[in-house]
Amino acid sequence: MKKYISIFCISILLSGCMSFNNGELPKVKPPSPPTVQPIIEIKVGSFYQKLNGAGTSRGMISNRSEANRILNALLSAWVRNGLIKDYDNIGDLKVKPDYTLILNGYRNEDMSFFGSFFSGLSLFIFPSSTTLIYNLDFVLINNNTEKEYSCSLQNSETTWVEILLLPGFPLFWLGTHNMWVDTSMYAYNKFNEQGAFGLDKKVSNNTQIKNIINEYKKEAKNR
Repeated sequence: MKKYISIFCISILLSGCMSFNNGELPKVKPPSPPTVQPIIEIKVGSFYQKLNGAGTSRGMISNRSEANRILNALLSAWVRNGLIKDYDNIGDLKVKPDYTLILNGYRNEDMSFFGSFFSGLSLFIFPSSTTLIYNLDFVLINNNTEKEYSCSLQNSETTWVEILLLPGFPLFWLGTHNMWVDTSMYAYNKFNEQGAFGLDKKVSNNTQIKNIINEYKKEAKNR
């Protein structure tokens, strides 16, 4: 009996997994960083998790934790690309934020209990998979003008577990990473199309006004 238990435990340790980006969103290249990088506060609205499309599968704490994970994945990509200066939860920023980003929606975990059981029974020779489908609704509020911008999207990733995937284990995170990069750039682009993140335009307009005033002063001195 101990021999079989040892074999099972070893097979679990040797099983490999890989995540794959299902690519439901069009690829969007990171835009050029704005002249002024805004600061954003984040807030979780109504967010819950489903299991195979039915009901809520997690508690309130788990739902909020998952929502914060999603917001961090999006906004950390914006920071890395120089699109925003900083972000944090409401009340945690030391300066007044330029925008508030609110997340609503749900995550559906699509899986087969029988498939997972059979995969484990076969010592992971037969693969099993889990697909996480994200239906997300974002609302971005300009805290200076109180104007609101919205973005709704769906994206997903699939994780496969199989003993033959062990060599690729060091890169198991790549599909998940690519999925969130696609999601973050798509959301930013949608907000940008609506005229959000226009702080650089204000700076540009102010610069133009200053230039006009300076030119007028030069002409007045030459007279």
